[in-house]
Amino acid sequence: MAVITINYFSKIMRRQSTVSVIIPTDGMEDVRSGRHTVEPGAKYQTLWLLHGGGGDHTDFINFSNIVRYADRNKVAVVMPAGIRFYEGKDYAVVTEELPALLRILLPLSERREDNFIGGLSHGGDCALRACLEHPEAYAAGLVMSAAGVDHGESSDLRFPVFDLAERDLRANRQIPHLIFATGSGDRGFPSYTPVIDELEVMGVDLYRYFIDDEGHSWEFWDEALRWALDEYLPIQRHVILPE
Repeated sequence: MAVITINYFSKIMRRQSTVSVIIPTDGMEDVRSGRHTVEPGAKYQTLWLLHGGGGDHTDFINFSNIVRYADRNKVAVVMPAGIRFYEGKDYAVVTEELPALLRILLPLSERREDNFIGGLSHGGDCALRACLEHPEAYAAGLVMSAAGVDHGESSDLRFPVFDLAERDLRANRQIPHLIFATGSGDRGFPSYTPVIDELEVMGVDLYRYFIDDEGHSWEFWDEALRWALDEYLPIQRHVILPE
């Protein structure tokens, strides 16, 4: 397992930026069993994973077991640093700049079926927006403790969730499968559920991973990541070898 920190100049931000990347490599069990993760020309399925407000590129490494989950599922994980991923330049970095750059630097598959995007809180809002605005880029989105809506009392949409979904549906664009993971104890739960319900009524393909009494916490987000990677997302659990 390789955990890499990349400092790069962001043309969009016009400054140095940082991203952490997990790349599965051969471990002791692979050596003992004769399996080989690292092969010339191999590429990896990729989870683009976004932290919440006040966090940075180290959050998931420090507060969850994402390294272990990525290793056993043989999936790369990209974790950029940002402020509000769901808007402005941060959004463009996640959806445009980083995929183009990192696919040059690292063996990341560019195919839709090999890419997933997820995030928590502000990062979850970005994952939802990216799935609706760039449905050709991702097979699925893991939206944790978010639904494109303000987490406070106003419940205002942070971007035009329903307009984007309607546009995709009318154009017969395949919206990535959306997984809404939240707990009933989350402060934003009353705001999330009406948005999720309306998207389902519109015909968006989605799944609810709701846990009673869980809140806006790393205990919940870590479990949601484990479940998504180990049990739910369409992950091959091996590298993609060249044809």
